[in-house]
Amino acid sequence: MLNNREIVIVFFTLLIVIILLLLRNSRPLVIRVIKAVFSIKLITVFTLAICYIILSIILLSHLGFWNKDLFTASAIWCFFSGLPLITKILKSEDIVKFFKSIILEHFRILAFVEFIIGVYTFSLGYELLLAIFGSTVLTIKLFSEKDPKYIKVTKLMNRLLITLGIILITSVLKKIYTDSTTLFNIQNLKQILLPLILTILFSCKW
Repeated sequence: MLNNREIVIVFFTLLIVIILLLLRNSRPLVIRVIKAVFSIKLITVFTLAICYIILSIILLSHLGFWNKDLFTASAIWCFFSGLPLITKILKSEDIVKFFKSIILEHFRILAFVEFIIGVYTFSLGYELLLAIFGSTVLTIKLFSEKDPKYIKVTKLMNRLLITLGIILITSVLKKIYTDSTTLFNIQNLKQILLPLILTILFSCKW
């Protein structure tokens, strides 16, 4: 089951794709990307990869690690990490260094902060407002950075993004203090370890 933040992310992703398809200039590029993704070769590779991922999940389920509450996390990993991982593995010349980089990336401090913030979400309305505000500020920042004369605007947008981050972290810390059981439980530990375990199993296949 998707939480409110994930629902908002899916909504905006679909909205962006629709807008790009409606824009005459970007439509051909989007169509070419879609055709490339759904080519026979890629479909064959992705189908085999998904089958292997499903078998890995079945194995983890029999071992007592995986349960239905991890379905969303598994699906997100599959489409946003697992399938793109195929090209990374094939291009990697040193598999040992590759595994080290995967492990270090998974256990970096930022990953834990992102996970903790993801555990404590707001109502759907607040999440939608946060997404609109954050994306608007980030867009203005990206455009203002292109011209030195808008340096003041860039600094203002940076301050707003920092303020938004502080508000989110403060809110999460408050929720951890009042409801620590939501974060510190076996299910969340599985949520943290699942991507790493699936990555290792998937990498061994290739």
